Order: sequence, then C-alpha cells, then structure tokens
Amino acid sequence: MGIRCKCEPIKIGSMVVTEFNEHNPHVYVDKLKKMQDDKLYYECKDMIWFSAYAISRPSSDFHWMSDACFAECKRRGKDETYQKACEVNVRSV
Repeated sequence: MGIRCKCEPIKIGSMVVTEFNEHNPHVYVDKLKKMQDDKLYYECKDMIWFSAYAISRPSSDFHWMSDACFAECKRRGKDETYQKACEVNVRSV
C-alpha cells in the first residue's frame, strides 16, 4: 500500500481526485501535457490495458490514469488517439 496524503483536488475527466498515493495526479497530468502525440498514444494504450486488468480493484490508480489520458486526448482534440488505443486493446483480448 502506498503512502497516502491529502492534497488539493484535481479534476480528471469527470472525476475529482482528492486522495493521492505514490502516483501523484498533478505530476502525471503535467507529464501527459508534455508528451508528444505518439508517446501519448502508447501511454493511453498501456493505461487502458492496466485499468482493465485492475477491474476488480476500484481504487487502483490505473483507473484515474486512464481517465487522465482520455482527458488529455480530448484537450488536444485528438479523440482518435484514445479510440485507437482502446481498439488495439480490444483486439488483443
């Protein structure tokens, strides 16, 4: 179990995160904003896969990380990047 601390809330997609552990959402969102489009695609693909893998753990960080990837794609106007990452994961099942 990671170290938990209370921090300023951050909105990720439609979710507001107020409890952070070792994966700090502020740092992660900043990392996503700095990524080139091709790197963002691979990050989306990985986080979607990990989020699906952690489906039985609703508190897993991978869920909000996947949502953050979606929000970053939306912010850039690159919805197709997230959609393509989803499709690749579906085909791999």
